[in-house]
Amino acid sequence: MRTLLAALMPDVTAVVARFPLAVLAAVALAAFWLLDLDKALNTSNWQELRLTTGLVAAFLLAMALMLIFEAGGLSRLAGQGLALAAQGATALLFAYPAESGLFIPFLLAGLAISVGLAPYLGRRAQNGAFWQFNHQLWLGALVAIAAGLVFAGGVSILLASIDYLFNVHVPRNVYLKVWTLAFTLIAPLNWLSMVPADFKDRVIEGEQVAFTSHAVALIGKYLLVPLVLAYTLILYAYALKIALAMELPRGQVGHMVLGYGAVGTISWLVVWPSRDASGPLVRLFWRHWFWLTVVPLVLLAIAIWRRIADYGLTEERYLVVLAGVWLGALALLHGLGRLKDIRWAPGLLAALLLAGAAGPWGATGLSLRSQVAELRALLERAGAFENGRIVSLAALKEKPDKRAKRRIGSILRYLARHRRLELIAPWFAGLNADPFTAARKNHERGALEQAMHEAFGVAIGRGFSGRKLSFSLHAFEPAYFALGTAQAISGPYRISPRARRVQPPRGEGRLQGLTFKREGLRLSVKARDGSQAIFDLEPLARATRERAPKQRGRAALLAPVEGELEVRLLVISLAALGDENGDLELLEFSFWLVHEARSSP
Repeated sequence: MRTLLAALMPDVTAVVARFPLAVLAAVALAAFWLLDLDKALNTSNWQELRLTTGLVAAFLLAMALMLIFEAGGLSRLAGQGLALAAQGATALLFAYPAESGLFIPFLLAGLAISVGLAPYLGRRAQNGAFWQFNHQLWLGALVAIAAGLVFAGGVSILLASIDYLFNVHVPRNVYLKVWTLAFTLIAPLNWLSMVPADFKDRVIEGEQVAFTSHAVALIGKYLLVPLVLAYTLILYAYALKIALAMELPRGQVGHMVLGYGAVGTISWLVVWPSRDASGPLVRLFWRHWFWLTVVPLVLLAIAIWRRIADYGLTEERYLVVLAGVWLGALALLHGLGRLKDIRWAPGLLAALLLAGAAGPWGATGLSLRSQVAELRALLERAGAFENGRIVSLAALKEKPDKRAKRRIGSILRYLARHRRLELIAPWFAGLNADPFTAARKNHERGALEQAMHEAFGVAIGRGFSGRKLSFSLHAFEPAYFALGTAQAISGPYRISPRARRVQPPRGEGRLQGLTFKREGLRLSVKARDGSQAIFDLEPLARATRERAPKQRGRAALLAPVEGELEVRLLVISLAALGDENGDLELLEFSFWLVHEARSSP
């Protein structure tokens, strides 16, 4: 074990000295997830997401800023102070994501690209040095991921061998902690240790002889460039097809062009050192790539304009627009002869992503305003909205046609996912049946979504089917149940969604002579001699609904409420729907049968 750790762990002292705040973020991330696996923290899924992505952002930000200060020869102490202040400002975004309009994917992507740009923000940076630094930086990231895999896989094999050879049970939680440690601490520290410290080392232009540079050149020559050019032909042929047919491009064309532009520009960067030594196809691609994007950009513009006109702006469509602006700007710079500096391609993208990551102009801020404006227009057309207020709840349910109702439901679900339903709270002011007032009186999970469903007559919150909230139990946590002597367990048995018939296991897990019957939330098990046991599933279903999602991982052992047949159920999964009246509907149910140790009861 010590040898494995020595081989995979970098010189921690040197890494801490160079990137102290990044190391601190990695340690905090590892500690959080290790505590969370032990159930020491009562965090929701949303809190887990914010804490995890917030610490990843802090890690990337600290890396980028320290590289800027190193390249500029600034004081390390002053640099760390400024980095700490920047991390504090970023933490505020994650603490108040709804108010700041934070869109986490944009922020993380922008910061990741900024790490490669950080040492080369000056005017005199050389293309060769910039390319070589990023080559080593991202190759180091791949090696760090491989180191994490080797560490986690190696330790897991050691633990499994101990378990098998010495009958020493190793809990599943231990394996989870090993893999967590590998990718929250081991891999990040390895990556930090491989960040180049020489910012002037340049790649040689022309034929690549270094092993990794030569491999990258071959991938660009024989894989990336031919595929991008082939896709270019497909997009041009499609443009000609719809032009002759006088049709508009399909809605998903924008996303296709987005991927095409991203892969093509990455390929353009990859082949830069070997552009004149990799044959005529690569040379042609290098010189004309951004001109080739003009026709696909026209397709993108038409497709995304039609999509936004029909359905409003969302973060996904904002990304497509941003990609169009990025590629269009690069094509313009190429035409002006300014793209001799290859930093423009990633630099402009990073700037656009960071600008769109938060604020009223950002992806979420603009999208929310667009969706709220469309909702208002739909309600006005239905005669339910005047002078900034909803004037008729009846019209909300009756006037809109099916298509309008689907759009209203889609917009409300969008607002619910972003936890911004309160944006339309002023519309209900003065109404007796204000859903926000009703929700404040009911603190049950999903109360606001359910109240909005009552007001608009459409399903809103995640997990709702009409008036019903879905919930489930899936046993994955370790557990111990005392079954007694001369008893056995067989299964698993399963009730498929909305079916009454129990699906028995195959082979040795199936007991002969048993029949099962389900009526609602009651399950009867009957033996050949006529004896039976009846189980009431309702208490378990209600207890599952009331528990928080993270507490729904424990199996449950149920005893019969009636009957003389000596069997019990070990429940491993349950899924159901519940409405506001307390009625429950069982969807799926899986269990093992505990019985006397003989072939059949």
